[in-house]
Amino acid sequence: MQEKRKGRKGKKKKKFRKKRGCDSYKAATSSQYDVLQTRIKELKEASENEVWMLARMCQLENKIFAVGEPSYSARRTRVKRVREGLKSSLRSRIELIESYAKISSMIEIEVEMDTDVLAAEAASNAVHIA
Repeated sequence: MQEKRKGRKGKKKKKFRKKRGCDSYKAATSSQYDVLQTRIKELKEASENEVWMLARMCQLENKIFAVGEPSYSARRTRVKRVREGLKSSLRSRIELIESYAKISSMIEIEVEMDTDVLAAEAASNAVHIA
């Protein structure tokens, strides 16, 4: 009989560990989600700044072009190089934002699966029992 009791106690501990594991999983998931949201916000702010600088470089390039002086060709080349760098950086930031947003959506799905689907299954099982 003592062997059976040990087995039962072991099962209870496993269930407790499993439940505790779910709680730590939820905490880790929540933490990852918060980090992603913070990172998305930072990337958006940096992107807004780059868009402003890009617009400024385009205005400057148009002014240089309007003057039409050959002596400004080196300056125009420099502005164009900076503008292209800003475009490239902006593209990279947008790709990162999209990737982080996708991962955030995946986390939201997992959380909803753990809460809403379990609740719906419980309600469905209650209806079948009744």
